[in-house]
Amino acid sequence: MKREILLFLSLLMFGSVFGQTITTAQPDSACVSTTELYRVANHPGSTYQWTVTNNSGVNTIVGTGHEIHITWCANPGNELVTVRETSDKGCLGDVVQLPVVLVPHPTVIAPADMIVCASQSTINLVATATNFKRVLWTGGAGSFTIANALTTVYNVSPADIAAGSVTLTITAYPFGPCTPPVTDQVLITFDPVPTVAAGSDQTICSTSTVSLNATVAHASTMLWSTSGDGTFVPNNAAASIYTPGAGDIAAGTVTLTMTAQPSGTCAVPASDALVVTIVPAPEADAGTPKTICAQSTVTLNDATAQNYASLLWTSPSGGTFNDPTALHPVYTPSAADLAAGSVLLTLTANPNNPCAVPTTDQVLVTIIAQPLANAGSDGNICSSSTFQITTATASNYATLAWTTSGTGTFDNTGIINPTYTPSAADILAGNVTLTLTANANTPCAAAATDFLTLSIQKTPVANAGPGITLCASSPVNITGATAANYSTVTWGSSGTGTWINQNTLTPTYTPSAADTVAGSVTLTLTANALAPCAAPATSQMIITFSPDPVAMAGVDQTICSNGSATMAGKAFHAQSVLWTTAGDGTFNDATLLNAVYTPGANDIAVGFADLTLTATGIAPCGTTDSDVVHVVIIKAVVADAGPDIKTCPEIQPVSLAAASVTNGASLLWTTSGTGTFTNPTSLGAFYTPSQADINNGSVTLTLTVQGNSPCALVVDTMLLEFWAKPVTSPIEHY
Repeated sequence: MKREILLFLSLLMFGSVFGQTITTAQPDSACVSTTELYRVANHPGSTYQWTVTNNSGVNTIVGTGHEIHITWCANPGNELVTVRETSDKGCLGDVVQLPVVLVPHPTVIAPADMIVCASQSTINLVATATNFKRVLWTGGAGSFTIANALTTVYNVSPADIAAGSVTLTITAYPFGPCTPPVTDQVLITFDPVPTVAAGSDQTICSTSTVSLNATVAHASTMLWSTSGDGTFVPNNAAASIYTPGAGDIAAGTVTLTMTAQPSGTCAVPASDALVVTIVPAPEADAGTPKTICAQSTVTLNDATAQNYASLLWTSPSGGTFNDPTALHPVYTPSAADLAAGSVLLTLTANPNNPCAVPTTDQVLVTIIAQPLANAGSDGNICSSSTFQITTATASNYATLAWTTSGTGTFDNTGIINPTYTPSAADILAGNVTLTLTANANTPCAAAATDFLTLSIQKTPVANAGPGITLCASSPVNITGATAANYSTVTWGSSGTGTWINQNTLTPTYTPSAADTVAGSVTLTLTANALAPCAAPATSQMIITFSPDPVAMAGVDQTICSNGSATMAGKAFHAQSVLWTTAGDGTFNDATLLNAVYTPGANDIAVGFADLTLTATGIAPCGTTDSDVVHVVIIKAVVADAGPDIKTCPEIQPVSLAAASVTNGASLLWTTSGTGTFTNPTSLGAFYTPSQADINNGSVTLTLTVQGNSPCALVVDTMLLEFWAKPVTSPIEHY
């Protein structure tokens, strides 16, 4: 009826438009392979033409009036039902269409039957289905995580496991208008799980074994296992004997587990455990060997004991413990222990129940004697010597160490007989204390010490004093000599002079003529040593005889008056030199042998200067020596070519009489042009210009004057210019 109303309303809405195709607003649906009724409103006298577009397959139409039956094909898809009405007047109505969707029937397939282990609490279910609107799982006493999904999980209930199996059904509901729903089932069968009872917990001594007897059902195999490191005999039977391992005993407990492997589909084994408490046998460790110093006690502080009811320390030689039942007592050795040098102490640990056998351990205590040291006899050495220690002794020591109150060094401080080398400070002090320290063997702490005194005699020192320079062979009083650490002194000479007070530090020496001729003599001071030193000390001084000075002023010179004279003086045995002049010139530095002298106006006027070099002797000699060099001074050339001249070209020749020359040896006129001179070597020369000179407008005339040796030539010029000729205009006739 709903379809009819929709179709009728459609016709009312669109029928007034001629020839229009009207499609129902919402598509219709039908189940495949079903027969459905379709109709429109009936108008008397009208005829109806029905058609079906076959998109999915062959459909059958029964009827020709305003209603028909269509038997739809078996293929799902989209179809179109069309009807056109012709009125009783023969008029064609609009084409009315109805889309129809052919809906397929649903299918569903449950998973295959299965056998699972009864320990499995959930079962994964995967079904397949087509053309369904929804699905639903049902059945069993358990629950589904999602009951309306193809893939779900079934939560098994205890009732299912008690029943031994469960049947689960999946239903697929079709899309409308198809009916009815379809179903499929899966049978799930449960295999039983194994059960185990390992037995009651036990307590044993660590030296005992464990008797086991488990109860096992529904198992294919069984196996004992341990949380520790013990062993089973056998390990695959309910009844077994377990022997604890070292790790079990150390831990104090061990868990023994019986595991039953399942049969059938079950994969998870069943297990049960019991705990074995292991009371350990007593342990005793008297500690590491001890070493103590004589007259000391020893604390047994590293002894250890475990799992004991009581303790007891004992000694075989009469020594005493402050508390023999304590774990860490203090032991006082007996006289027998000291004499023997060691004692063996025993620690006994009595066990806790159920253990019965006590445990013992021993520790060796070694007794070390105190060190002894004897540094030996005192010594006496020369400061240039070393001291070998030969009489020292030591015993009961770990190491030796020699030390000094001074700053000297030992060749080896750790041996009994080292060699000591005094330092400068030791020698200056005159003695030093050498101490021997014998360090105790561990554990003794107090070192033994002893010392000896080493007296050090300084070696002699001699200083003859500074050298002396004399001007003549006069007696020499020696006052600067010194000596120390000596028994006697004496002087000697490399020459042939004579001595007064030769065995004192202040003698007088008179040089011989041969000493003076030799130029010097060496005096030697010898200081003889004090015992035990043997080698004397010597020192020398030199007496030098200074000769008189010699001055050499050099060869005479000739210079030009506009120049200077460089000296080439020499001096021997001189402390200083000085140049002086009899004229009025100056030296650049009169204290230099190669001083430079510039003559003064008077020197030039007289034509010479005498220069004197004076050499002063080396102290203590105060004599002087002089020498003179004669310097001849030649006057320099003065040349003047005369003033410039400007003349008419036709005035020829031109007189050069205005030129002047003094102190010249010769002269020569030259030209920059091509004119000619009359007598070019004369001051009164005339110059005749060439036409080229005139055309150039000027010419330079040069006067060159050669000076008297050693004076250099002098050049001067003058300019000869020519007035230009006047330019006269041509004569014109009017």
